Amino acid sequence: MQYLKSKQGGPRTIDYRGTITSLKDKNLTEIKATVQEHNKTARKWLRLHPTSKAEILRVRIMPRGPRVEAAAKDGWKYKAAYYSYLPQRHATHFDVYVGEDTHAMSIMRRELKTGMTASQQRKHDDLIYQARRIEWKGRDQLHIKEYDRLHGTNHSAKG
Repeated sequence: MQYLKSKQGGPRTIDYRGTITSLKDKNLTEIKATVQEHNKTARKWLRLHPTSKAEILRVRIMPRGPRVEAAAKDGWKYKAAYYSYLPQRHATHFDVYVGEDTHAMSIMRRELKTGMTASQQRKHDDLIYQARRIEWKGRDQLHIKEYDRLHGTNHSAKG
């Protein structure tokens, strides 16, 4: 892994760890293992000390390389198709970043507040969504019946 300066010559973001040429790079494997161990410890620490400043981290891998050629190769007529991102299959190298995982931290804060694990939160949210869909469907049916009553139509009849 090598540390590359930004194109402007200045320092990079503090999350930047380096640049690799292969996703099987030994340094990347070490970083992932270190972050995984850190997150395990951070979660335990947060459960014991909910007001602590511990962070859950994530590893982000950003593909880099020629974007216009990649878009042409994939059949895009619009040459800027990959200006905002580049599929990994077209990357010549990858930048590695390690930073706070805000989504995981949000789930962790919710766990500390409610006592529900991430799995329980998903199940709870799914049940809430299903209940709302039933409510919305019922409201739609009421609106259709009211519309039919006011306009003398019969949209609620199946046919």
